Amino acid sequence: MAGLKKSSQSHLEQELVQHTRRLSALYTALTAYHQINDLDEMMKLTLNQILKILAGSVGSIHLFDDAGEKLHLAAHKGMSNPVLQSLQSISAKDEIICKIISRRKALIVSDMRTDPRLAEISTAGGWDVFIGLPITYGKIIWGVLAIYGDKSHLETAEEIELLEIIAGQIGIAIENSHLREQAERLAIVDERNRLARELHDSVTQSIYSLTLFAETAQRMMEVGDMVETRRCLNEIADSSQQALKEMRLLVYKLRPSTYKDIGLTNSIEQRLRAVEGRSGINFDFQADKTLLLHPKIEGALYSVAVEALNNALKHARADRIRVALVSEGNFISLEISDNGKGFDLDQARESGGLGLTSIQERVADLQGEIQINSIPGEGSTIRVRIPISGAEDNPDQAA
Repeated sequence: MAGLKKSSQSHLEQELVQHTRRLSALYTALTAYHQINDLDEMMKLTLNQILKILAGSVGSIHLFDDAGEKLHLAAHKGMSNPVLQSLQSISAKDEIICKIISRRKALIVSDMRTDPRLAEISTAGGWDVFIGLPITYGKIIWGVLAIYGDKSHLETAEEIELLEIIAGQIGIAIENSHLREQAERLAIVDERNRLARELHDSVTQSIYSLTLFAETAQRMMEVGDMVETRRCLNEIADSSQQALKEMRLLVYKLRPSTYKDIGLTNSIEQRLRAVEGRSGINFDFQADKTLLLHPKIEGALYSVAVEALNNALKHARADRIRVALVSEGNFISLEISDNGKGFDLDQARESGGLGLTSIQERVADLQGEIQINSIPGEGSTIRVRIPISGAEDNPDQAA
């Protein structure tokens, strides 16, 4: 009797360990959907977690192509090369695929060797059992999750239910990925259209201004007023240079943001060389290139730097700009100064111009401080200080 009790307890312990392992793997798989934006990486991790639940099994994930005519291998685990080659691409009219799609739930084949649809794969892989599940989101079918193994590891009701949950989560993740891509494409199109309008308006205004000065210069030359002619020619030269600066700025804006790829200091330096440097503006950039900052802080500082540099280029008519990015204890400091014509700070705030509201909001969201000094005719200085721990204290702030 004692032996029977001990055997029963041991069995319960084994079930508890197996159940805990399944829940742990499921938790890891579900967490991946919220933490990993790369769809391929997410599917590989998910498949790995599935196969931890179903020890000794192998698996694959196939997704439909855009035309819906074929399914291409998106993730796999534990398959030999001969099997992989045969499964790289599957026709959407394949009998097994059609059966899985029409059922819209798990298809279980208990003996692959006796099923003509799967016998060849069974022989190549040495598997007995096949489980195929549709990857769906609502009425949309994205692909198929397939598990191969032997009867000792597959076919329990609990495992099938678990696989159906995970297949459904994969469908949600794929749908979210497609929605993100569509949103990004729309955002890019909207931004390019906005910049195209800005470019058109800028060019049109500049050409109109140059035309007026040229016509005035021609009339003044005809009547012998060389003083006025020279003034108009100087205006033409100045306006042409300013138009060229704005054109370079608009072309630079068409490029994707780089700070996430090459870092904050490299991105600011690249901007200064590409726009200010080519526009004939002398610039001085001082920064500690070993700085390691939270991505949200980098994003805020990059936006502030770009906004301030744009203002100096478009409105200040400066020929010297200085940028300094330094750490000050628990703070990071960004200072941008120019020798341009300056502006009235109260008027700028009231009008909402120069992007000051945007700058102030970004700094305030990270519990930072901002100081703006500008005197008409004497240039401008913008200084921002952000606590290095600010981003961690406010995790919801977007970069």
